[in-house]
Amino acid sequence: MSHAHLQLFTSQQLRFKADRAAPLPTQNHTVTAPHRGNDRFRSAPGISTDPKLAIRGLVPTLDTTRPAPLDLPEPPHPLAYPSSRSKNPSKWDFKYLFRLGKAYGSFYWTGIKNVYANHKTRTDILKRLGGTPPDMAARIAGAPQQISYNEYELLLRANRDVKKLIPFGLIFAICGEFTPLIIVLLGSKVVPGTCVIPKQVTQDRKKMLAREKLYMDLMTDTYSSRAKTAKSGMSPEVTRSYLIPDAYRLGLSPLINISGPLGSLYWNLRLEKRLKQHTNEILSTASLVQREGGWAKKSPLDMWEWGNQYGMYALRQYVKEGIERGEDPVSEKMKKTLLDAFEAETKALVDAAKRGDEEGTGSPWAMEIHDPLLWDRPDCVAMRRDIEGSVSSKQPKTDVKSKKS
Repeated sequence: MSHAHLQLFTSQQLRFKADRAAPLPTQNHTVTAPHRGNDRFRSAPGISTDPKLAIRGLVPTLDTTRPAPLDLPEPPHPLAYPSSRSKNPSKWDFKYLFRLGKAYGSFYWTGIKNVYANHKTRTDILKRLGGTPPDMAARIAGAPQQISYNEYELLLRANRDVKKLIPFGLIFAICGEFTPLIIVLLGSKVVPGTCVIPKQVTQDRKKMLAREKLYMDLMTDTYSSRAKTAKSGMSPEVTRSYLIPDAYRLGLSPLINISGPLGSLYWNLRLEKRLKQHTNEILSTASLVQREGGWAKKSPLDMWEWGNQYGMYALRQYVKEGIERGEDPVSEKMKKTLLDAFEAETKALVDAAKRGDEEGTGSPWAMEIHDPLLWDRPDCVAMRRDIEGSVSSKQPKTDVKSKKS
C-alpha cells in the first residue's frame, strides 16, 4: 500500500503531487510552502525551540482558563432532588435545593469573572506583541515577538470564551438556578471553558470516543480504496473526502462525509478555515512545549488538552481503557504511561515543520492533518497498524483441505 505527499493548502484549493508517491513504509511526506502575501512572513525566521529563549510571561498558571472546583452539597436522603427516583415534590428538601443552586451560582459567577480577567490579560499580551500574529510569535523567538506557553493558551481560550459569553449569559439570566439542567442538554459548546461542569466533561469524553469509533470503522471499510486513490493522485474534490472525516474525528465538523456541490460549499465557507486555524494552534503549542522543556514539565491536564486537540490516537485508546476501568484518565498515571509517546510525537511534528522550512519544501505555517494514510509520524503509524489489523480480521478466511491421492 502507498499514500500521497500532502502539499499545503492554498487560498483556493489543495494540491497533491501524485508523481512523488512511494511505497510504505519508507515514504517521506513533505508539505510545500504556502503563498505568503505578507512581507512579514517572507522574512520570518523558522521555528525556534531553543530553551534559552523561553520566558515566564504574564500568566503563571492556566487555572483561570479552566473550570473552578464545584463543591456540591450532599443530598439529605435518597429521594432528594435531582434524583430521577423523586416523584413526590413534598419529599424534596428545599433547603438542599437552595444550597445546590447557591453552589452552582457561585461556580458560574467565578467562571464569568475569570473570563473577564482573562480577557484583560489577553489585551495586555496583544499590546506587547505589537501586531505580531500569536501563531508567528509562538514559533519564532526574540523580543518583542516572544510568548510563553501559558500566554499563548490564554490568548486562544480567552478569545473563545468571550464569544460564548453572550449566549451563556442569556441562558443564565433566564434559567437562573436551573441553568445546569439546560446546559447539560445543550452541551459544553455553548458555555465558556471556565464554566464547564464535571458532567459535561464526562459527556465530551464519551462523544469523543464515539466519534473515534465511527472514524475507525469508516477507515477500516474504506482503507483499501483510500490507499489506492492516494497512490494514483487526488483531485481537490477527492482530497476533501479525506479531510472531512479527519475534521469529524477532531470534533470540528458534525459531518463525517459530504460530497458534491454541497460538500464543496461547506468546505469553502467553513471547514477549510477551521482546519487551518486548528492545525496552526497544534503546531504553535508543540513548538512552545519543546522550547519550555517538553511535556515532562507540563501537567497531565496540559497533555490531555493538547493531545485531545491533536487527535492523539494513543491518548484516546488510553482514555477508552480508563473509562472502562472506572478511572479518571487525566492523571499522573496517564502522564507517566504516555510521556514518551507525547515527546516522540511532538518532536516528529516540530522537526518536520523545521525541516520543511529549512529546505524550502514546507513551512511552519503548513497544514498538518493527523491522517494515518498521509503521514509517518509515530502516532499515525500506530493508528495505521490497528486499521490494517482490523482490515485483515474482516477478510474472509478460506480453509485449504488436503486431498488424499
